[in-house]
Amino acid sequence: MFLRSDEAISSFIFYAVDSITHRESLVDAELSIRVVHVDKPPTPTPGIAASVAAGVLSSLLLTGTDPDSRIVAARIITMPDRGVLHRIYPNGSIAAAAESSSDYIILSAEPFTIAYFYT
Repeated sequence: MFLRSDEAISSFIFYAVDSITHRESLVDAELSIRVVHVDKPPTPTPGIAASVAAGVLSSLLLTGTDPDSRIVAARIITMPDRGVLHRIYPNGSIAAAAESSSDYIILSAEPFTIAYFYT
């Protein structure tokens, strides 16, 4: 659901009560609720290309933008036709990644870097 920021999405009516006699105000008031910020989804950077050398483990950076937040994860959902992906952990260690697209890879530490080995 997309809402314009000037639309009232809800409202309620209230009145004031004093603390001594618990007397209610003679008039009530309406509070309208408006959306001032709608979370927009992140967008991965399309068309990234990299040149790698055969037989060399290459580091690849995955990037994107989020108009109202920061990106907290990247998910690889298909494996390359040739070559193997390896995870690069924040401490610099490297481990073989998933073998198939059913075992997708989630990178949850910035920068979102994956290692690729062309075979």
